[in-house]
Amino acid sequence: MTSFKKMIMGAAVGALAISSIAAPTSAISGPAKLVVVHGIPGAKVEVCVSGNEIRKVFRYGHHLRATLDPGSYQLAVRLAAPGNCKGALVAKKRVILAGAERLTVVASYRHHAPALLVFDDREALAWIKDAAFSTTFGVFQNAARLGPLDLFVAISISAGTAEATPAVPGLRKGEQQGGPTEPGTIVPWVTKTGTNRRIIGPRLMQIREGKANHLVAVGTNRSNARFVFFSTTLDS
Repeated sequence: MTSFKKMIMGAAVGALAISSIAAPTSAISGPAKLVVVHGIPGAKVEVCVSGNEIRKVFRYGHHLRATLDPGSYQLAVRLAAPGNCKGALVAKKRVILAGAERLTVVASYRHHAPALLVFDDREALAWIKDAAFSTTFGVFQNAARLGPLDLFVAISISAGTAEATPAVPGLRKGEQQGGPTEPGTIVPWVTKTGTNRRIIGPRLMQIREGKANHLVAVGTNRSNARFVFFSTTLDS
């Protein structure tokens, strides 16, 4: 059994469908943390927060991190252009951040138009902490316009050919699934649900101990689809 499968079975948690952002009811102090992922193939963009540019040239398949004070912000992705946030608008979203909010925002698609998809990281992490599980966490987030995806994980490239059961089956765009896992090397890949056709991967990755390890699927077809992988702290 692979480490990612142990994560899913041990957590016994279903997919978390994220459709909106809402400030939590409990008052928690501290800054908010954002990770922005570029998941729109072929577009070189700039990222703006309430009219202030935080990344001038942002390329497909990359991610950036931002720490913000609690409050209301207009998050916008624009085509890269000279000046401060002067490029043509690609997608925008108003976000309300409470203290210690943790979000992953992916520039992707809603139906066929560019949009910002939001995943609430703190919701999943709170579940792990309440359950007193391992301090190493993994989450698979589907932000690709590829239909439902099956995630497979092996501990080596050669072992991948023998895997038959997905670690995460049928994850739709805008959904995430995760739980505790073991640190170490894994080899993930995804197929369209119910098929043997690999769309992303296999790719060698290192699950970091004491971290939240994010695996984000992005892309619109087999030729440009890819994983964006990053780790964040577990503190709330």
